[in-house]
Amino acid sequence: MDYLSVYLVFCLLCFITPIQASSFEIWLLCYFLSCIIMLFQDLISRDQQKKSEV
Repeated sequence: MDYLSVYLVFCLLCFITPIQASSFEIWLLCYFLSCIIMLFQDLISRDQQKKSEV
């Protein structure tokens, strides 16, 4: 799954779920979640590249 699609799914979830918070806080949460996902995706892809090189 591409990190962009993961980001879109998270944003959709943030809009769908009725969180008792301001839209700014929800967007901030989505942003942090997507950043964490992108970091994990990057680490996983780097790890796979290292394994394929060996």
